[in-house]
Amino acid sequence: MLLADTAEGQIRIHLPQAWTVSGELMMREELFESGYLSEGENITVEVLRADVTNKEGLCIYLLLDYEIINESNIHVYAVLPFNIET
Repeated sequence: MLLADTAEGQIRIHLPQAWTVSGELMMREELFESGYLSEGENITVEVLRADVTNKEGLCIYLLLDYEIINESNIHVYAVLPFNIET
């Protein structure tokens, strides 16, 4: 899970297990251990959002990360069991 501070407050984003970095497979822990991502660094995160709202109006949502761009403009992509078109 990635905890991120945004202008609206802190959000929680699910990070998939496997990622590709320049064609190389990397596990999510390795993104941090390799120095690709660092605490306090500004990153861009692309997510899919799924909302569930009950009849009283209570809403919960899930954010699933599928792409991260670090300060060096390097893109990493989540390895997911489905395809995403933008």
